[in-house]
Amino acid sequence: MSSSNIIDADTVRKVADLAQLEMSEEEIDILLPRIQEFMGFVEIIKGVDLDTTPTVGVKGAAEQLLRPDFQIDFDNSDNIIKNFPEQEQGYLNVPRVAAEEP
Repeated sequence: MSSSNIIDADTVRKVADLAQLEMSEEEIDILLPRIQEFMGFVEIIKGVDLDTTPTVGVKGAAEQLLRPDFQIDFDNSDNIIKNFPEQEQGYLNVPRVAAEEP
């Protein structure tokens, strides 16, 4: 079985469920060939012999450009905190985004 065929409609349904996405059968039928085509490209890339392929570098790639880290004080932060629905020990509680593990 080639890697492009290891993804089937059941796998797409399972991944969609894990990602909490609702997908119709029509959407799955549209998406499945695209995923399989992508997996075909992955198979081609996996076939590249890296031992004989020269390394390609980009000048300046070793430099990491990071923004400076600094604190921003808001004039109205006390009002923001006061109006926040839930607080606990100085932290603002927000609704859980991810589902509970089964």
